[in-house]
Amino acid sequence: MSPRRARVAGAVALVLAAAAAAPAAAVEQVAYDSAGRAINFDVQASGADVAGYAAILDGLLHGAEISTVVVTIVPESAIASTCGSGAVACYRWGSRGGATMFVPSQPAGQVRPALTHEYGHHVDATRPHLPGARGLDGTATWWSARGMAGLLAGGSVAWDYSLGWDRSIAEVFAEDYSITNGGRATSGIGWLGNPPAAVSDAIRADLAGATVPPAPPAAGAPQPAPPPPAAGSQSPAASARARTIARASGRLAAGERARIGFAAPSARAIVVRVGRATAGRVRAVLRCAGRALGGAAARPGRPATVRARVTAGRCRVTLRAIGAPSRYRVAVTAR
Repeated sequence: MSPRRARVAGAVALVLAAAAAAPAAAVEQVAYDSAGRAINFDVQASGADVAGYAAILDGLLHGAEISTVVVTIVPESAIASTCGSGAVACYRWGSRGGATMFVPSQPAGQVRPALTHEYGHHVDATRPHLPGARGLDGTATWWSARGMAGLLAGGSVAWDYSLGWDRSIAEVFAEDYSITNGGRATSGIGWLGNPPAAVSDAIRADLAGATVPPAPPAAGAPQPAPPPPAAGSQSPAASARARTIARASGRLAAGERARIGFAAPSARAIVVRVGRATAGRVRAVLRCAGRALGGAAARPGRPATVRARVTAGRCRVTLRAIGAPSRYRVAVTAR
């Protein structure tokens, strides 16, 4: 059967084509931006507004890299199991190349902040990286305009999530990209604030340059963590029950450790949930003020949970892969 063609807003052409080998619930769809470049969708939710999503992506600052990511639209109820507890969307790219954005099936305007943030990670992954960078590091002119070298040297930011989500270089760039594209009004990087005009201009200049295939992450580099929910996306009751204060995912070699640092609120119960162990065990130990407060080990199909009551201060979760290399996913909540 020949594909059906339709026109959508912003001169984005949409071609619907069911993949013969795909599950019955999944449909591959291809859209084209206003320059004729393909935008690939994997639709796993009925009634998804693919045309609306394509129009948002077409309106973002982008180049040929738009054709090297698959936008996977899943039911809103499946985002937590796909991206992690409390997540609103996520971006994944691997050592074998290729990249995927997982976004929920929602009205296009509602998903715009998360969609724009995650696409910022893809822009980052498809631009040349700094020598010695151990993960996503933004774009070259942006790096200079934002003063990232000084922030890194001063310990204000890190390549990973050891200082928290809002201190990750990858997340600073993704939020700056989102603000520059009107994805949200206020940056989730509260301590640094919205990008000045010179920083947004630097992003625009960098996107005028050449792209590269999605560069695979360096060994041990963390995958980007999901952005925080947009303001108003949680009910007050839900916010009172649990608040995500740290989130990370990645891969560990056998015996390798990873550390996720965060600031603990006062007199609250901290819950560390470790999941997605793919082999052996991933053991997590929670420490606050230098004191171990508990530990647990996740196995394939069996997540682990550590609970402790803490006072305000710096805490960290130390992970170690035991017996075999393994992927992991960690969410820390305050209750």
